[in-house]
Amino acid sequence: MSTRAPHSTTTKTATPGPSSRGAPVSTAVPEYQPPAFPLNPAAQRALSSLLQKHSTKRFEEHIASAQTELSTVVGDIYDALNPKREATTKRRQRFDHGREDDEDELKTQEAQLQRLQEKAKQMHERMEEQMRKLVDAKAGVESMREAVGAAERDARENASTQASMQQGRALRSLRADRDEDDEHDDEDEEMPDFTPTDPAGGTQPPTAPKHAFKKHLEYTQLRWQGQCLTDRYSSNKEYADFKRLLHDALYPDDDVELAPPDRWFDEGGRPAPGTTTRTQNEDDSDDDIAVERTTISTRCPLTLLQFETPWTSKKCPHTFEKDAIVNMINASTLTNAQRQNYVQCPYGGCQQQLTKYDVDRDPVMTRKIKRIQAARRAAEEEEDGDEDEPDGPQRRGHVIDSDALDLDETGRAQPVRMKTEPESSRLSVVRQGQYSGPPRSSQVIDMVDDSDEDDEDGMD
Repeated sequence: MSTRAPHSTTTKTATPGPSSRGAPVSTAVPEYQPPAFPLNPAAQRALSSLLQKHSTKRFEEHIASAQTELSTVVGDIYDALNPKREATTKRRQRFDHGREDDEDELKTQEAQLQRLQEKAKQMHERMEEQMRKLVDAKAGVESMREAVGAAERDARENASTQASMQQGRALRSLRADRDEDDEHDDEDEEMPDFTPTDPAGGTQPPTAPKHAFKKHLEYTQLRWQGQCLTDRYSSNKEYADFKRLLHDALYPDDDVELAPPDRWFDEGGRPAPGTTTRTQNEDDSDDDIAVERTTISTRCPLTLLQFETPWTSKKCPHTFEKDAIVNMINASTLTNAQRQNYVQCPYGGCQQQLTKYDVDRDPVMTRKIKRIQAARRAAEEEEDGDEDEPDGPQRRGHVIDSDALDLDETGRAQPVRMKTEPESSRLSVVRQGQYSGPPRSSQVIDMVDDSDEDDEDGMD
């Protein structure tokens, strides 16, 4: 009786030899082979669902986030620089009036300010360039989506065309075969097989989806690059918001207007230097000034409270508290042709119809409102400090709400100087004429007498 050795079920793994241990693993992609036949319906459906499985939404969100950060940071740079510039300007004015003795220290301060200004300019120019690249990237994502759609349409058309050609050729062959059968009843011929990609058959192989994708993508990219910079960027909302935020940071007092978009780039395709309009110091009529200078209210006309989340209309220059205007639109019984709820703009005299899609956050308007509110809080804190020292000079700038002041009534809006009034009197001035028509903008008024300023400067 023979004994059989026990059979082991354990799979042994071969140990690589010394020559194969260090050999790199090949990751080469096989050469692309275009399809010989049109895509079948299942392949067409897979191609059309490609964007659903691989969405570009996350990429677009990254681009939008980067654009928001650039716009925010460019404003923060000049928010940090502007106080230094104002302090240096005031010190130079005191020196020119003989109230500053240390000229060397003043020149050192001015030199430091000049270096900071040059650095800030270089930074914002790089940010503006990056903003344009982000706009290009967003256009590239849109081009890729369109190219995938073009490849899917091309595959569907190829399949339809090929099927029609095959059907027509089969019918012609069948008719020819019948004619031959009538003439040669004794002959038995077989109809030759038809090969769609046979050069002798008179048909061309279908266009590969890859080639259709690349062709459409290259076409859209060339079309985009062929546009001038004005057409490419000036109409882009994100780039326009960046320019407006940058301009607001450079000129926070609204004394210089931003140039229209068609003047943002020069003939050489470069950002035009100093993209601003004329200043208020030029020989303009009062009517021109009344039109050019804009007014900003820090109170919502619906809630009569200070703005927290201001939203601005896209159809008119009116701003509301977000929740107030959205709730008002949602509760409206009026609907437009698209069956969207709408309300007439709550500002008196404005005839615009606003849906919830017509109001949104305006970064520049939000920035202006927050800056005015911050100035008001700083002024109130300064007033509280002055009340603690009754013997000291009472010196502060009051902020009068938009409802109490109309630029048209102040001519060229020269600073009004007056003595500080008691709190009760100040509040009555703020509330005077509240909500009498469209609110006007908040204006920061230096309410101090010239003599008080001279006296304090003399004490410095």
